[in-house]
Amino acid sequence: MKKIGALFALIIVINCAGNATVEFGMNDRGLLRGTLGDFVVYVSKIELPEDNIYTTVWDGSSVIEVSVTDDDFVTITEHYIEVPPGSYEQVRVTIDSLYYVQEQISEVLVGATLQFIATAISDVVIEEGDELQLVINIVSDNWFDAESLMIRPGHEAFEGARLQVHHEY
Repeated sequence: MKKIGALFALIIVINCAGNATVEFGMNDRGLLRGTLGDFVVYVSKIELPEDNIYTTVWDGSSVIEVSVTDDDFVTITEHYIEVPPGSYEQVRVTIDSLYYVQEQISEVLVGATLQFIATAISDVVIEEGDELQLVINIVSDNWFDAESLMIRPGHEAFEGARLQVHHEY
């Protein structure tokens, strides 16, 4: 019986070896001073590049509310997920829709599936056994017009989004 228990424990350690755990989230550290409201985002997939091919690390359905100009971490994955160690410069996110909500106002900004890439200023290194929160800063002041409550003409939702390790401020 002890041999079976030891073998089981070894299998668990082998299966977990080499991975890190990461929780993905969003925030908005833009500069839209005086703008109140939230972006409601329906996220369906998160992918990381591996040898120029994107690999899905999370597939699901998560509805999140990201406050305009708020740097609080809003979780997408709702828990830590396993991610292969590596050096990542970007993450690709698939959303199914995006709304801007302010009190009684709800504006559809994107009503269809959209993929966008958030790029890190420098590589985000994830080492074996790490436990990190990675945040996708949506940088709404690049693409959102606070006066019309719409995406700025000539811009796309999440344009200039950044991938960062989340730090509490």
